[in-house]
Amino acid sequence: MYEVKSKPMVFDNYRVFNYTFAGRPLSIETGKMAGLANGACLVRYGDTAVLCTATASKEPARASTSFPFRSISTRRCTHRARSRAATSEERASPPK
Repeated sequence: MYEVKSKPMVFDNYRVFNYTFAGRPLSIETGKMAGLANGACLVRYGDTAVLCTATASKEPARASTSFPFRSISTRRCTHRARSRAATSEERASPPK
């Protein structure tokens, strides 16, 4: 059979900063995720984790009518939260 050999990945710029803030652990990791972004960090506070990334180009973008910064957020729900939302939507909709 085929044998797959790979080298272990080396992250030279990987840094972790650990703090305690308001009695909960605060951890900031950088240098390991989102390698194609110009800057990225994973921030964990208690049970919450946020991946923050920043990108830039060498040349300025052309003028546009929209605000130059964008925020893209993703909200993930547990199965229980989704089923509760579906139940409340079913209650709110008029009978067929």
